[in-house]
Amino acid sequence: MSTNTLVVTWIWFREIKKKYPRTEESTLVKIEWTIYKINPSVATVILFAQKWNTVFVVSTCTKSMLLLQKLNLGTNLHIYNYCLIENKEPAQFIKKLQSLARGSINIFHYGSATNVKNKKISNIFLDPRETPWEVAWEIIHNNIAPFYSLLQNMRWLINDQDITKVLILSSLASLRVGKKFWLDAIQKWAVHAMARSLALDLTQEWVYITEIMPWTTDSGYYDSPEVVSSKVERGKAFGYTYDPEDLPLLAPMRIAETVLFVIDTPAHFREISLIPYGQHPHLWA
Repeated sequence: MSTNTLVVTWIWFREIKKKYPRTEESTLVKIEWTIYKINPSVATVILFAQKWNTVFVVSTCTKSMLLLQKLNLGTNLHIYNYCLIENKEPAQFIKKLQSLARGSINIFHYGSATNVKNKKISNIFLDPRETPWEVAWEIIHNNIAPFYSLLQNMRWLINDQDITKVLILSSLASLRVGKKFWLDAIQKWAVHAMARSLALDLTQEWVYITEIMPWTTDSGYYDSPEVVSSKVERGKAFGYTYDPEDLPLLAPMRIAETVLFVIDTPAHFREISLIPYGQHPHLWA
């Protein structure tokens, strides 16, 4: 495997509240006395750093960045507390990236963030009449604006490369909706549509866009009883009855392995669906 540089967005750790029978150990990290579940961005950082690649993390969550530092992943990991939305020209970050990058520079954007400022909302699977209007705008903005800013500011760097791979994580919810899943569907569809449009624009410049579409992922979000209840009800609409205590979940490390596979394979993967064993396929199957 050749040496690469990967820019990763939206890292997140969640304190474990529930361990399912099929929760993989790779999903869990113990830091001091606390066990956390990791999101696909953290899993990707871990996997790439372990394979001697250079990894740049761009995030604004101070707590998650401190936790990532405590994993001691080596000197090839560079973490930046940088809000790409507020800084239209992140010259300092780009300068560091240019000086420290090894091999080709690629991007992995976690376009599936569900965190919002309204702390009263712990479950985004709500009746549309109960959801504050500003949450719809915020959740789309969080997943689109940072990536778009990053891509624009890195453009002059990746223009000099023979091939650049840009991976965007959305969800199967971008392709099939369901009752009370409207808030999840609109943010994922925005990411999905962006990925498809960018592929048309950038492929001719040797910038290859890959959209990874997983379904329910074991990153801590489904530890909440309210969220699990929504997932169980969702399954019934497709003829699946799930045990809330044994919900089929995808390990974040499976997504990280997919990212590595896409970057390391000399081919263009446009879309990849990842579905854990036992879940309804959630496409037009």
